Amino acid sequence: MLRRFTGRHPRGKILSREAFIAELERLRSMGVRWVVGFDEAGRGALAGPVVVGGWCWRLADELAALREGRVRDSKQMDSRMRALAYERLLEHSAGRGAVGFASARVINQRGIAAAVAAAAREAARRILPFLPQDPERVVVVCDGALAPPLSTPFSYTLIGADAWVPSVAYASVVAKVRRDRWMVRLARRYPAWGFAAHKGYATKQHCEAVRRIGLSPEHRSTFVRRLRGGENVVR
Repeated sequence: MLRRFTGRHPRGKILSREAFIAELERLRSMGVRWVVGFDEAGRGALAGPVVVGGWCWRLADELAALREGRVRDSKQMDSRMRALAYERLLEHSAGRGAVGFASARVINQRGIAAAVAAAAREAARRILPFLPQDPERVVVVCDGALAPPLSTPFSYTLIGADAWVPSVAYASVVAKVRRDRWMVRLARRYPAWGFAAHKGYATKQHCEAVRRIGLSPEHRSTFVRRLRGGENVVR
């Protein structure tokens, strides 16, 4: 039965597009029919949650997109372009997406690595209903910093996968857009920090606001302690 993964984090590998296509074709000959990609957003931010996105679809669709080069690195898109890509995925794709969130409180209490793992488990739990229960029919692909959150005999952690592996690239778009929207909502609650503009990352505007005002409850105190000598949380 397909379930969430609880093992050790594998080291990321580097594979060429051609080698990965050959590997997926080998798996298809063994009966694998679905692929799930996972990627994260917000690991390095000073505020807000870390989010892991998942994207699942048929292995045949993954292979077709790989061969056609129908992938664009979400890091090379601005927020408007990512939002459009997200809407196109939801409207026209045969795949399904899911996300898991870990809050700033979880990051402060447990550390960023444990928070990312918790968000990945939540994303996996949400995507499981769209997959066959037989783990030998599913392959999992993660970007290089992320451990596979689903237990299957076939899993790959690939360095830079978000730039060229379709399922991972789409998971990246899902994670980034959902996190961006969450930060816009937080900006309405905590307008002084300008979250809608920088999404919690360490821009000049954001760092100056922290030095001037202090921290909101949505800040990762362990990340920003060096910007300001104390905890000074504004509620």
